[in-house]
Amino acid sequence: MNTQNPSKKTSLMLVVSPQDDQLEQLYTYLHQEKLIESDLRQFKVGNLPSIHLYNREQKGLKIEDVREIIEISSFANFNSQLRIIAILDAQQSSIPAQNALLKIVEEPPNNTLVVLVSAYPKQLLPTIHSRCNHVLIKQANQTENQTLSATPNKTTINTYISQKVMNLARLILNSEKFSYSQAIDIAADYKKREEALELISQLMDYLHLQISLNSDSSKEGERLTSKERSRAIFLVKQLLEAHQNLLKNLNPSLTLEHYLFNLVDYQN
Repeated sequence: MNTQNPSKKTSLMLVVSPQDDQLEQLYTYLHQEKLIESDLRQFKVGNLPSIHLYNREQKGLKIEDVREIIEISSFANFNSQLRIIAILDAQQSSIPAQNALLKIVEEPPNNTLVVLVSAYPKQLLPTIHSRCNHVLIKQANQTENQTLSATPNKTTINTYISQKVMNLARLILNSEKFSYSQAIDIAADYKKREEALELISQLMDYLHLQISLNSDSSKEGERLTSKERSRAIFLVKQLLEAHQNLLKNLNPSLTLEHYLFNLVDYQN
């Protein structure tokens, strides 16, 4: 397990393997960090007053869940016991739900830890990413030197993102060059759902990397301009919505076209 000190931020992104039981992974981390004292059985039953688990069925965060989280978070925790708010498969949350959770993730109340558990953290908003400490859990089938990356890094991105996708991302980020006709042409190339989902996945990887480099890089030439960064964040939001709609069996080309049109219309 590769952990980062959670003291700098009070929200965590627990990145796990798709094959593993998220509840067990969450319990293992919390127990090893001495954040809880209960046994696994008690934890899974979910009757611990200091621990609030959401999306246990892993079918998506419901609006009533978001309201409940906001209500719980509106009260300061003066109890000596740490209050934990954990969301399983956090990437299943809709864009409105993620936006509603942003303030809580950024500034949880006193003595409260917010944990977002996800095997696909790239499907979360970049603003959620930047406000969490990332804790990486090794996959069961990985070697000791391999961990599941929360955000792609510069040295490995070229191994799985095609040059075509990188060129496409650069074109889309350039507001002066990207047009409706180009959006139509791009969407027409992705008639199969699997291909459209792969395009979205690679674009989000590339954009997450560019946004993170923009924050960390000391070299001016490697940074996005303020305008490009705003477009990149907006594009990630559009891609997330497109991804969710494609999983609902909407037409791939028309779905991509709709969200690419939104980017053409977008004004920084």
